[in-house]
Amino acid sequence: MILQEALARSSADGRAGHLIDLIPDPPSGVLFKNFNKVHQVRAIRPGDEVELLVLPIETKDRAVSEYRESLRRALGSMTIELTYTDIYETKFPAYTLKMTWFHRHLDST
Repeated sequence: MILQEALARSSADGRAGHLIDLIPDPPSGVLFKNFNKVHQVRAIRPGDEVELLVLPIETKDRAVSEYRESLRRALGSMTIELTYTDIYETKFPAYTLKMTWFHRHLDST
């Protein structure tokens, strides 16, 4: 698979762009282990992956746990759209993934 673009769209505010640019800013001292802005075409071999966002969470830190909850709310309102081709430059329909899975922890009351 040749990844052309990974576009995040927020249904909460209508913004679109790189995932890292659409999420809430982390509190001071909270650092992402990794994030990717797909600026260039990149090949992904079968079984490989591209991590768009990695944030280790220390659950004993209240500020980090609160940020995790705000992050879940933001991510659960987003859709990721992947545009890609194969090695022969065959274009495929965009692969779209709604990230409502992140809302599974939200209180339904």
